[in-house]
Amino acid sequence: MIDSRAFDDSTTVISARGPAGGFLGRRVESEIFEAVRRGRQRVIVDLSMLEVPAPGLLGTLLRSRRLLLALGGQLCIVTPSDGHDYFGARDVDDMLPGAADLTCARAFVAGGSA
Repeated sequence: MIDSRAFDDSTTVISARGPAGGFLGRRVESEIFEAVRRGRQRVIVDLSMLEVPAPGLLGTLLRSRRLLLALGGQLCIVTPSDGHDYFGARDVDDMLPGAADLTCARAFVAGGSA
């Protein structure tokens, strides 16, 4: 299940919960595009309640972050562990900023550090 909400005028929080379906990456990407369309170029993707990351989700998040950076925005993820452990891939933390909770993620996308 995916829930998307405005956190403030320029930030959207997208939360994924439960088991990951086959189209999770596309649904997250669609929500990010909708946020950009509404003028919110800072996006937090909260995966802390997702049981297992879906195949293709990492690629979707990396592409979306590249888009947001090109537009002057930012993307940060919230996961229950670091990116390497969560996605099972090396160097994820260098490519995709992560935070331990929404407060840290909000500070990061606003220009602070996670």
